[in-house]
Amino acid sequence: MIAFLTFFATTSLGLLMSINSALSNLSDELGRTGIVQAVPGSNPDVARKIISDNRAMIIKNREINMTESKALLSRWLPSADAIEKYIPLMFEIETKTTDGLSNIAAAMQAQNFRFIHSANAGPERRTGIFIMLVSGLIFAVVILSMIFGIIHATKNIIMLHRREIEILSNVGATPRFIAWQIEMRMARIGIGAIILGQTSASAILLGINYISRVSRVGLLANMNMTIGHYCVTIIMVVIIMALVAYITGRTTFKVLNE
Repeated sequence: MIAFLTFFATTSLGLLMSINSALSNLSDELGRTGIVQAVPGSNPDVARKIISDNRAMIIKNREINMTESKALLSRWLPSADAIEKYIPLMFEIETKTTDGLSNIAAAMQAQNFRFIHSANAGPERRTGIFIMLVSGLIFAVVILSMIFGIIHATKNIIMLHRREIEILSNVGATPRFIAWQIEMRMARIGIGAIILGQTSASAILLGINYISRVSRVGLLANMNMTIGHYCVTIIMVVIIMALVAYITGRTTFKVLNE
């Protein structure tokens, strides 16, 4: 149970931080990024020259060739080859300022290129916020479930070892000493389970972030789990371990004094 709940706690917290990072990156790029499409009748070499002439105001640019476009479309269409002649050559551009992007956009449009601003990201932001709310709700439910689960497991251990506890009490063991013994028993079980849940969840988060970067689809392309984010999940695991010990001790002490 503890391994299962730790897995979901780590995964939900990791997703929450990943989406928050994606939203931050998306907000930072709004108004400074765009895509140029070489529509029929436009010369790609002209677009390359405009980009070269304005290199001083460009942070980064990337040409999306036909092979990459077909690879992206293959996820959505049975055969991208069937529409190959309709796939435009595209350029991704990120500028230092919004004015710089506007100037490049005007120059591209004057030469019969289609320019798509990244500022229209409202749906992606709403999706990101929704995922964050769901992840936060799952995290809260998991932590509450873990608290009630630990209390229930502690009471079960006391019931299973009631005879031994009675003997310890008869020979002079204090409730605090008995509670400490049960804490140690739960800690041995909990540490292994928590490490298993944390490791499994970290592997899942690595996979999710790798897929998101490869997909290059809107909000997902901006998801990122940094070393700092993983450190936060490790701190969360340490807190869960302390929570297991604390709740076990308090529950045991309360039951023994009843």
